Amino acid sequence: MPGRFGIVPARPSTDHSAAPARRVSASRVYPSFPMNTRVLCCLLAGCLFFALGAAPCRAATKVTENDYQKYVKLEYAQALFNARKTWSRQNPDLLVVANAELAKAWKDSGWSKEEYGQVEEVLGEVSSSIRSAKDGEISEEDLKAALGECDSATVATVRTHYDDLNNRNSSAAAEKQVREELQRERAGVPPSESEIRGTWVFDCDATIDWMMPGMKGPEVEKLKNEMTAKVGTPVYIFGPGASVEVRSKGTDGAEKVEKATYRIEGDKIYFRSPDGRREDHLQIGMRKGKLQMGLSFGMSVFSRK
Repeated sequence: MPGRFGIVPARPSTDHSAAPARRVSASRVYPSFPMNTRVLCCLLAGCLFFALGAAPCRAATKVTENDYQKYVKLEYAQALFNARKTWSRQNPDLLVVANAELAKAWKDSGWSKEEYGQVEEVLGEVSSSIRSAKDGEISEEDLKAALGECDSATVATVRTHYDDLNNRNSSAAAEKQVREELQRERAGVPPSESEIRGTWVFDCDATIDWMMPGMKGPEVEKLKNEMTAKVGTPVYIFGPGASVEVRSKGTDGAEKVEKATYRIEGDKIYFRSPDGRREDHLQIGMRKGKLQMGLSFGMSVFSRK
């Protein structure tokens, strides 16, 4: 209830758009030979395939279904690391989590970065050749020639996951996951009535930190002074029998006392006026030992007295 029961109107938290999707590079790898006539003809043929969109296959690397699943997990682990690193300026703990998660992902895979790169390159090459055939840029015969040296299991793996390879956006999915995790963490854990019983005092510093995590400097001090002058220090006293008393500063500067009853349902707290004619609700949560109440885009934080 902004403006009622001492809740402070808070600024909406900023969000960041998801990072753009990274497309797998279909790089071409050509062997080097002495420059005789036969080899020159072979290279010209290879260039023709290149121009038509078909890439020769790296025959030395075999990609099985198990390899593909490893690749997908590592790709997503790297995307999660990048997303957590981006958001770590708001929550420094995220960087610690990101490093630990990525290290575990590499260890679980049993791959080196070079092996991962080889698999990525093969998937890109085969997928690019198949896409060229689907788009009519090359014939099926040209495709067969382009994939002639490729292991049949590798080609089967790419064909099975062709749509996933071309449509998957790990960066966007990871960004979405991290944002949702942060939103849940910022919202706190819904408390029980027994957990909030007692006296809670408005915590200006914690409220500002909720609105602008990690921010410091003159702007923060200015906001703190404005907020303190405007609302003072609201106090919530949750008593037995679902009763609550709210002491806050009125618009005329005088202390204002309101009494009501309350109930908690999930992450919402409902306040009912003594005459039962009015009921308002706010989002509520416990986070780091403090009580948070407000709206999803702006919470007031209270410390236990």
